[in-house]
Amino acid sequence: GTAYSKVYPYFTGSGIDTTTGYLTNTGTANSGVEVALSANSDGSTPLTLQNASGSQGAGTVALSAGGTGKFTYYAGYIATAIPVVAGTVTATVVYNLNYQ
Repeated sequence: GTAYSKVYPYFTGSGIDTTTGYLTNTGTANSGVEVALSANSDGSTPLTLQNASGSQGAGTVALSAGGTGKFTYYAGYIATAIPVVAGTVTATVVYNLNYQ
């Protein structure tokens, strides 16, 4: 088999706003709110999900024999328009793991 040394995720799907890179909200608060994914807990560096594979800021994990890899992401609300309408927030995304 092929020996891979690293892995990185690539987020895809119709739930990504191709302009902002945030996840579109399909909940009842479907006006003025989207969901941003970030690799840090303060949300200061959101992932750019509208970008191509390897350019989303999702990070890379090195692989080693018997080792484990882990990606941690945080989700946060983003106001994209005023007013923000109260209600539920629902978002979906598909992720692929790319091995190199």
